[in-house]
Amino acid sequence: MVTTRELSVTRGCLCLAARRRSRAVTRLFEDKLRPHGLRATQFSVLAALALKGPTRVGELADLLGLERTTLTRSADLLERNGWVDEGPADDARERPLRLTPAGREKLESAFPAWQEGQAEAAAGTPSQQPTNAANRRGDVMATETTTTPTEMTCAGMPEVKPQAEHAWLRRLVGEWTWEMDAPDGSGKLSGTETVRTVGDVWIVGEGSGAMGSMVITLGYDPAKKRFVGTWIGSMMTHMWIYDGELDAAGRVLTLRAEGPSMTGDGTTKQYKDVIELLSDDHRTLSGHCQNEDGTWQQLMTMELRRKA
Repeated sequence: MVTTRELSVTRGCLCLAARRRSRAVTRLFEDKLRPHGLRATQFSVLAALALKGPTRVGELADLLGLERTTLTRSADLLERNGWVDEGPADDARERPLRLTPAGREKLESAFPAWQEGQAEAAAGTPSQQPTNAANRRGDVMATETTTTPTEMTCAGMPEVKPQAEHAWLRRLVGEWTWEMDAPDGSGKLSGTETVRTVGDVWIVGEGSGAMGSMVITLGYDPAKKRFVGTWIGSMMTHMWIYDGELDAAGRVLTLRAEGPSMTGDGTTKQYKDVIELLSDDHRTLSGHCQNEDGTWQQLMTMELRRKA
């Protein structure tokens, strides 16, 4: 016979705490997005289509972790509002969904509201206390103290609060193709890059092409007020450590690093990589090396375009 005292440990049930937290976070996002005529799921569909491009319903449901029927209902409403439509496909039974210009405009207008919800949710703002109704019922579970995800997994660590700089980095997320002039002037080099998020405060980009494989990590350290990150490539053994800043216009991210001289004489030089956002679907990456007189020599420029 399990005693009441033994059952008291269920007050700290992580499953129930997660469900209660999930409902609170959902309510927060719904309240933020309501003035824009969007539900939280609908916003996620628009954002996913903006990042991934035309996508079939089944694939999109898997990407968003939704039941197919739930996604279909959301997509039907978005289509009636003119925010998504069906694109051409070889298989007429399942045409891919795609974002319309009106959908892009709706997404961009609602994005600041989503950012507010994201920041508040990360800070633990949604109510974590049992409701008055639950208290009146005298529920055993209602007396628990809900723990935020950060507290559950990283007890004693400071809360992670995404900043505007983290939102800027998320603009790089998606599938890209790149092209650049070969260093020896022999023609063009090309490849692909996939950029994904790690939580709300880091991005990781994995590229491949004629030059080999490359991995970049980027984040923002609020304490230092600096962008931080690393770069490694299969063509060298040196790990590049980034330190950077964003320009006042919010378009150009300059990342500085120290690395071995390209002459191979064992000395080091100062380098910088510059990421410039020309649009949501087009950016450049240029590499520079500092000369002895302090001037900068441009080594390469890579054109990156989001996959259609």
